[in-house]
Amino acid sequence: MENHLRRQEVQLALRTGSGIATRISATIHKKLIYYCETLKMNGRVVGFLRFALFRPEFNQKMSAVLGMILRLNLILFFTALVGVLIYVSWINYHIKKLRLHLLEQKKTEYRQGLPRQDFEELDRLASEVNIMAEKLNALLQELKQEKLQLLNIFNTLGEGVAAFDARGLAIVFNRSFFRILQLEESRIQNQPYYDVLRFPPLIQDIENFLSSGQTVKTRSKYFRDTYIEYEILPLKSAEKQPGCFVLVVRDVTHLERLETIRTDFVANVTHEFKTPLTSIRGYAETLQSGLAKTPELQEKFLSKILNQTLRLENLVRSRWLRK
Repeated sequence: MENHLRRQEVQLALRTGSGIATRISATIHKKLIYYCETLKMNGRVVGFLRFALFRPEFNQKMSAVLGMILRLNLILFFTALVGVLIYVSWINYHIKKLRLHLLEQKKTEYRQGLPRQDFEELDRLASEVNIMAEKLNALLQELKQEKLQLLNIFNTLGEGVAAFDARGLAIVFNRSFFRILQLEESRIQNQPYYDVLRFPPLIQDIENFLSSGQTVKTRSKYFRDTYIEYEILPLKSAEKQPGCFVLVVRDVTHLERLETIRTDFVANVTHEFKTPLTSIRGYAETLQSGLAKTPELQEKFLSKILNQTLRLENLVRSRWLRK
């Protein structure tokens, strides 16, 4: 044992707990691999476990072990790879399934909601989407109600209003626009303004507005006995596209009729007042000049003036008070 304590594998075992060394055996004169491990009791070394293997046998066994480890690693690698591919395919299947559900819900404006998903994370995502869809639907309903209210207000306006984009196509319009301009609603769909409007002065004013950018407001006789007043304004939008405009149209036929009545009335009253006023002026100038020298002639002229004054008073009563 004294001789074995100095062996390399024993010294390594004393220091580290185990040791291994390769050398030629003095007994059989062959290269051996020696392995030694200490035996302890209560923390003290009480012996050694030591054995030797022939080098070719060890190499063969190690090659076999390494080959087995390599094969096992390859099996584990390909098994893990197949598992990952299956897992990824399974996730992709559920993602595609969720995507199809989303596309179906989009057609119904997300009213039905997404079904439960087999994959936990996707199920949580579907729940979040359903919550967002409920909020979105509520918001859409509010917007639809507001849009309907605004549209009703827009259609109750007495003025005809239409907005056109840079291509000259109508963006929005109300019912009064068709009524005043005597148009058919089907004519304005996807048609430029110069094909919709049938009034050359209005089309020319739009062209002038587009070239100058200056607001246009004018009154003109329309078809038959109708009169319109239209105003062309720039359309202020978030995109700030040039060439967009708003056309506001008013039916002023009744105003033109009132103006005609007023003009005729003034002309008639002026004509009827002119004769007695002329007579009064003539008699007054004669009296002022002293040509009527006799009391009888002066009395006659004063009677004429009084009669013409009474005539004017009767005209006022018959015309103005009756009106």
